[in-house]
Amino acid sequence: MRVAITRDGSMVSEHFGHCEAFEIFQLESGKIKNQFFIENPGHRPGFLPVFLSEKDVNVVISGGMGATAQALFGENNMDVVVEGVCKNCRR
Repeated sequence: MRVAITRDGSMVSEHFGHCEAFEIFQLESGKIKNQFFIENPGHRPGFLPVFLSEKDVNVVISGGMGATAQALFGENNMDVVVEGVCKNCRR
């Protein structure tokens, strides 16, 4: 299983699409087997769910994410864990 955490410096990013990078953890039998960073290639509608899916990510953890983005991750067979809806995404 691969888990991606949105990062801004040493903190979890408040908005997944504008994070500096994704910290990816490869988990096997409940233990971290590998860990690496991938810089955010840029925020474009619908792009990041596909990008992370291509990196075999199964779960995305972020401080905030809009409902549309959460649905797109679901369509790409990824689970999402967020603190709340991104404040910048609310209409």
